[in-house]
Amino acid sequence: MLETAVEIVRDEGTEALTLAYLAQRCGVTKPIAYQHFGTRAGLLVALYHQLGALQAEAAARALDRSASGQMGIAELSHTLSTAFVDCILENGPHFSAISAALVASAETSDFRHAIRGEYIELYRKALAPLVDMPPHLLTIRLTAFLGGAELLMETVSRRLATREEAIETLSDMLIHLLRP
Repeated sequence: MLETAVEIVRDEGTEALTLAYLAQRCGVTKPIAYQHFGTRAGLLVALYHQLGALQAEAAARALDRSASGQMGIAELSHTLSTAFVDCILENGPHFSAISAALVASAETSDFRHAIRGEYIELYRKALAPLVDMPPHLLTIRLTAFLGGAELLMETVSRRLATREEAIETLSDMLIHLLRP
C-alpha cells in the first residue's frame, strides 16, 4: 500500500492522498486501509518513516565506505552531502510534499522531529571524532544543516539548482558548521 501511496503523492499530490482513495487504488476495502494506518496522519507518518529510513540507509552506507579510509572533514562532508542529495533525488520531490503535509499536522510533528533526531544522531556519531565541539553544539549545528539541506532540495526539485550545486553547497555548509 505504501508504494501506491507514493505513486498517488507523486502523480496527484498529497491532497489526493486519503485512506479511502488509497484503498480504492489498491483494490482493498476502506476498513483494511484504516486498520493498517488508522488515520491519514498515520499514513503520512508511515510514508515519511519509509523515506527517512532510505535517507538514513544512504548515509550509513556512505559512512561505512568512509570508515575504512580515515576521511577528513572535507571528504566526509562531501560523502554525506552526496548521499543526502542522491537519496532525495532518487525518491523525487514527493518526499518534500510528504514532509510539508506532516508539518501541517500537529498529530505528526513529534514523529517528524524524532526521525530527524535519528538522522542527526547518525551524523553526530560519524563526525564527533573529527571535531572539537561539545556534543550539544554539534547537534544544534547538524540540525541547522539538515534544515538547510531540506530547503535546498526543494530548490533542486524545482530545477533552480543542479545536483552538483546542491552537493557542493551542502558540503561547504557542513564544513563551515563544523568549525569550532
